[in-house]
Amino acid sequence: MGTEKIQFHVKKLFPNARVERLDTDRVKKRGEANLILKRFAQGQIDILIGTQMLAKGFDFPNVTLVGVINADTILSLPDFRSFERGFQLLTQVAGRTGRGARGGRVIIQTFMPQAYAITYARHHDYERFYEEEKKNRAELNYPPYSSLINVIIRSRNEKGLEERCKKLATLVHADHADERGIEVIGPAPLPFYKLRNYYRWHVMIKGVDHVRMRAVTQAIIASVSRAKDSYLAVDVDPISIL
Repeated sequence: MGTEKIQFHVKKLFPNARVERLDTDRVKKRGEANLILKRFAQGQIDILIGTQMLAKGFDFPNVTLVGVINADTILSLPDFRSFERGFQLLTQVAGRTGRGARGGRVIIQTFMPQAYAITYARHHDYERFYEEEKKNRAELNYPPYSSLINVIIRSRNEKGLEERCKKLATLVHADHADERGIEVIGPAPLPFYKLRNYYRWHVMIKGVDHVRMRAVTQAIIASVSRAKDSYLAVDVDPISIL
């Protein structure tokens, strides 16, 4: 799957093209990525396939076409910033083409062509994207209209972690159900549930009353810290909740 499969099909479609791949699986040694980019800049590679690392920071005047495969992946992530990241990535990757005299094209593969992150990225209209995103954040009371605390609980014991988090959910919602100005979301498994051999759940506290938010966070910390095989991370105003 992913870039390796795309490379396989591209080679079948364009058998005479010089095709190279740039991702973390392909690049194992220090300096190897720079070598591939240098060859691409010198015209020794016709088609370069890669992950998000290709989206920004490169200036190749000879690039006349950029394709984004399955742009919906980033837009569908369970994170309130997913459209912001999608818009940013699409505008950045579009900027890799058309830098020379011949101009360029960008083709985006999507099942959601009317999604505002895509339509505004298509026209480089960051002001209208900002207004739309601001309106949606306000309706759902997400930052910057509230604060957010993400408490991540991880353990190597999957069953024990799940049981502990379900008990924690009952405790937190019972103790803070009547709290005004805050919303407790979860506990629930994180989208990237297993990472570096740890299973991960999280609880999010959203609101404008920082004193009450702090009290809920302290209650969660006190409950989880009693378990010897669990570890906590508290992320205030997280950049990502994945």
